Amino acid sequence: MNALKPDIAISGGDLVEDALILNTEEAHEQYDLYIELCKSFDMPVYDIMGNHEMVGLYAPDKISPDHPDWGKELFKKKVGGGKTYRSFNHKGAHFVLLDSLNIRKKENEVGHTYIGLIGEEQMAWLKNDLAGLTPETPVIAVSHVPCITWWWVSRFGPFEPHGPRIILHDGNELINLFKPYNLIGFLQGHVHIDEIYIYNNIKFVSSGAIMGVHWTDTNKDDEGNEPGFNLVHVFDDRIETEYICIGCDPSLYRK
Repeated sequence: MNALKPDIAISGGDLVEDALILNTEEAHEQYDLYIELCKSFDMPVYDIMGNHEMVGLYAPDKISPDHPDWGKELFKKKVGGGKTYRSFNHKGAHFVLLDSLNIRKKENEVGHTYIGLIGEEQMAWLKNDLAGLTPETPVIAVSHVPCITWWWVSRFGPFEPHGPRIILHDGNELINLFKPYNLIGFLQGHVHIDEIYIYNNIKFVSSGAIMGVHWTDTNKDDEGNEPGFNLVHVFDDRIETEYICIGCDPSLYRK
């Protein structure tokens, strides 16, 4: 990434492995490792939250929900600047970093889970945030959970049990909120594939994962997807993307 000399880097979430099942000491260690690795970047790094950044949701025996690091709190302390969603401007473009994860208690079970949801509070913040823009200002939104993904629905169907955690429940409402503005790109994560979908001149781009236990000994996942990231070129009326595949040795992290 440094060799490509981008102005900025934006993470798609899932920065650590795997705070959902960790206690607070283990989660701190994972976050600190990520922060240390980010020091090698030559450009500013902006982080959004993925589901794996939420501490202890799947580990009620390790950490209580009333612990100050539980859930989204450690992300806010470590890399979010006290927040889970925010925006910034760069060279005339407006970037919106969204929190696409809604924590809720499991039904008839101990512990918590999550669904893909922006929610009313964040929608109200976003409406106010966009109100200060001119209609011509290029806007790019970033969300871990996709607003649109053809791949998941085509492979598993819209009512598959994991669906609520894969696609935003209020994605239609979110896109309607952007309609008066010049939303040219919606960058997504979570599904670990390189996928592009264009709707109403908005380019929805899902990026593959950098690394993970999903890769096989051929350095591809079960569907042939390679680890990598998207290089995004921003123009006044559109974005253009290039998927950059990276080489890595699966033996270093496969168990």
